[in-house]
Amino acid sequence: MRLPALLRPHGRHRAPAAAYQVAEINPGLRHLVCDSPVCRHLHPPHAPRTDGTWLCLGCGTTKGDQP
Repeated sequence: MRLPALLRPHGRHRAPAAAYQVAEINPGLRHLVCDSPVCRHLHPPHAPRTDGTWLCLGCGTTKGDQP
């Protein structure tokens, strides 16, 4: 069943597009597999530490040197 032309909406039917935002990427972070059940063994970002280990930003655990 088709609506008569007087009852059909006219013009643009879409919502305006949201602004595209780009997150800044920290060049020192690496996405490593986390062995903690808190992170569910996913790939959260890890930050390098001065002693050569990596600090998980998801749960706070550390990993040894990763290539």
